[in-house]
Amino acid sequence: MAITDCAATILDQIGGVNRLQVMLGASKVLTDTEAITFDFKMSRKFNHCRITYCSGPDLYRVEFLKYNRKTFETKTVQSFEMVYADQLRSIFESTTGLYLTL
Repeated sequence: MAITDCAATILDQIGGVNRLQVMLGASKVLTDTEAITFDFKMSRKFNHCRITYCSGPDLYRVEFLKYNRKTFETKTVQSFEMVYADQLRSIFESTTGLYLTL
């Protein structure tokens, strides 16, 4: 399955798939036409992140989710609207306490 240009751009802006796997332990990176979703292991508060591109204003929506493996429920814990591309890394790092850069 090919990654769309929009999903590839989002991945590039946060550092790429390899960086997600190495720095966060992300095992599943799912792409959609205008969004990416990935899981990570090193946070008790969140275990999924969804970044969606909003084409009208040319901004992003970042959602931090908690997936319960026992009940199969997904709950949005924190959400940010109207995020610029250069803010994606800093919002992820400040919200989760995990780093995408050394």
